[in-house]
Amino acid sequence: IGANSAVRLHRLGPKETVLSLWWGAVMAKVEFDKKEGERFSIVTPSAVGTVTGTEFAVEHYRNRSYFGVLDEGHVAVKAPGFKKRVVMHFNQEVIVNKGSPPSDIQVVHHLYPCKQQLAEMRQQLKNIRKDPAKMTPAQRQMMRAGWIKTNTRIARPKAKKTTLRKKTPPTAKKS
Repeated sequence: IGANSAVRLHRLGPKETVLSLWWGAVMAKVEFDKKEGERFSIVTPSAVGTVTGTEFAVEHYRNRSYFGVLDEGHVAVKAPGFKKRVVMHFNQEVIVNKGSPPSDIQVVHHLYPCKQQLAEMRQQLKNIRKDPAKMTPAQRQMMRAGWIKTNTRIARPKAKKTTLRKKTPPTAKKS
């Protein structure tokens, strides 16, 4: 899920998962048994993308959605109120403007940076899956720090500003 994205897990069931993406970007690798009828869908204000096991990306900004298949599998895209349905395969994307049918399929262009990010994520996963027992404590710490630095964007609460009051000496009571 990209920075500044608005995503909601709409449905999570044994056969179907549905995410709603209001704006921003989602990149995922979905693996499941297609023969069992399992489905994964992302709904944007412009269209619905249904995935049946693939590496894909979706972005939605300003009434325009981009759906793309990055490396394997396929994704079907359909806009509400239109009959046109496109099925993309390896290295393809479509654009759907709100209130319009999906564009014709084209080679991945807009979502190409996602393809590069996915390749980097695969490499990071290979490093994470290495046997930690064979790594020195310093190597494990370095790997954790690198992963945290590049993969987390947690907003930390800002510290409250406090003003220090000067203590005034108590005034002596006059008798």
